[in-house]
Amino acid sequence: MNSARGRDLRAGDFRNALNTNGTLQLIYDPMWAVLTSATAGRQQFANNVNPANRLHPIAQKILAMYPLPNVDGTGAGNLTDNYGS
Repeated sequence: MNSARGRDLRAGDFRNALNTNGTLQLIYDPMWAVLTSATAGRQQFANNVNPANRLHPIAQKILAMYPLPNVDGTGAGNLTDNYGS
């Protein structure tokens, strides 16, 4: 394992999650659909943060078993190769 997710992403905070081109990675709410035409649109999470009450407790326990990043990463948001054993 070379890459780990930090506390912010584990807590649903994607305000600093970047695409490879440096733009913000938008996080959409899977429980909402915006019906303005024949095709449903999507609703982005406010401030790009998934509310804590929407994070499943079992998923949080599983994430807690994985280590946090311990070295500076590379790539968008420094999320690649950010864990050294």
